[in-house]
Amino acid sequence: SEMCIRDSINAEYGGRSHHCMRRSLPRLLRMNIYDVYPSDYAALLEAKVATTRNTFTPLGIPELEVFASSKEHYRMRAEFTIFHEGAKNSVGDAYYCMYDWPAGQQEDQPAAGEAPAVVEEQEAEEPDGKRQKMSDGATRRKLSKKAMRKLQRKEAKLGQPKKERVRIDKLPRASTRINELMPEVLSALNTSELLGQYLFQVNFLTTLSGEALVTLLYHKKLTDEWAAEAAALKQRLGCDFVGRAKKQVLPVDRNFVVEELSVHGKPLIYKQVEGSFSQPNGHMCEKMLEWAIDSTKKLDGDLLELYCGNGNFTLALAPNFGKVLGTEISKISVEAAQFNIEQNKAENVIIGCLSSEDFSAAWANKSIVKTRPVGDIAAQEIDLSQYNFTTVLVDPPRAGLDDGTISMLQQYENIVYISCNPETLRVNLEELCKTHSVTKFAVFDQFPYTPHLE
Repeated sequence: SEMCIRDSINAEYGGRSHHCMRRSLPRLLRMNIYDVYPSDYAALLEAKVATTRNTFTPLGIPELEVFASSKEHYRMRAEFTIFHEGAKNSVGDAYYCMYDWPAGQQEDQPAAGEAPAVVEEQEAEEPDGKRQKMSDGATRRKLSKKAMRKLQRKEAKLGQPKKERVRIDKLPRASTRINELMPEVLSALNTSELLGQYLFQVNFLTTLSGEALVTLLYHKKLTDEWAAEAAALKQRLGCDFVGRAKKQVLPVDRNFVVEELSVHGKPLIYKQVEGSFSQPNGHMCEKMLEWAIDSTKKLDGDLLELYCGNGNFTLALAPNFGKVLGTEISKISVEAAQFNIEQNKAENVIIGCLSSEDFSAAWANKSIVKTRPVGDIAAQEIDLSQYNFTTVLVDPPRAGLDDGTISMLQQYENIVYISCNPETLRVNLEELCKTHSVTKFAVFDQFPYTPHLE
């Protein structure tokens, strides 16, 4: 029951440590990475929020705002390994699978679906002879320091548990559209040699409005015959397909979906390209954008966003500022961002292919910075002296911000920090709070049934 879970957590750890919570939550519930636990959701979220509150209270943060997720069908994308029960690369016996830790051994792992590893076949067990050789002190003394470190890493892995293959016929965490497509796509793969042979992974990307894109990954060269078969499947299932193989990307018509989010009742259009980053939890993304809009509504001046992706936050926040400049180094994301700017008629937004280092060097002198050309988008010269950046938004990876970026952020009046890792956020805030104070703090449950909070 919820009370039992909550009492067990409090009794064992007393909310002392985020690290302990990360280890305890999956073990207490014996959660796997594919099922949902609706009756336990409220208690799990409460435990995560309590841990976050204890972690950040010493920094003098305001009361937390908490945003809960849907309890099922919340993920807009999913990735599956394809396993063949018969001979390797046979046709007709494939099924979806994921690799999960054995029950009770989920130790501080990434959030489900956050960065799944592609596993093509089961790892072979280490032969006994190799174990003995690696434990032989005489052999060890002959190794160089570099070889010794490599050997030590291998030794460390020998006694560790391995992930187990789990057959997946449905995925309650994934969107309804993904669950509808899963059996239909698998049936097509198992009845077509062109589509099913040498296939090792299937990825799904969907939108809240029901658009879908399926990526098929192969260990073979894709031919015109494959493209014709995939095109027929696209017509039958009403979704787009992309084939991937070594040095090959073969879209069947489109390689993207178009998401429409409802933010404070206003539609926002986003192009999401296959293989590039997009927010995994669509409804939670809407809540994050609404919170960011409300939090910056009374700020003056212009907005700078570093590494802005396809403009997810950039476009939503644009009406709150005079001018908006976003920097991004991924050419795919810059092209998608330009599409999104045009679709949302955001006339005060520029998103350029530009590194944060190039921007910082030019901003120091209030000089002109030149963006890189991307596809049909020509290079631009941006006169930074025409901007009055009072607010900067950052959404760093799990490693957080480096010291140089923190020093740069401290030059701006307002900072909006979107974090996917409370541990690195805490470290960064210890430095940022030397020049700034935290005025608003919210948590978003992007990954229910995991220890992770956004």
